[in-house]
Amino acid sequence: MSYSFNARGATVALALAAVAQKMNEVVAAQPAHAADRQLVLDTAERAAAVLAPLKEGEERDVSFQVNGFLQTATSHDESVNASSVQAVSLGVSASLVLREPKPAQA
Repeated sequence: MSYSFNARGATVALALAAVAQKMNEVVAAQPAHAADRQLVLDTAERAAAVLAPLKEGEERDVSFQVNGFLQTATSHDESVNASSVQAVSLGVSASLVLREPKPAQA
């Protein structure tokens, strides 16, 4: 079972909250990923800590790209627990990106 998503926010806290929300969606769709949810959140937080601090008024967002994979003893097992995970893979990248301009209102 695998997942991949992007999340971003105007601050580190907002971007991490977006990661948590996306991971909640992953777990709702694929309950087995409850097993690696906290790993994702902890890794994203540590990756964000390495980024340069955002400066006051800086037009940048914090952006995450997250992807992961779990292999379990039985595929699509909705009652996965730590003892049934056979393999785990996680990739998290954190970047400071230019803020996308807001669309002009008509």
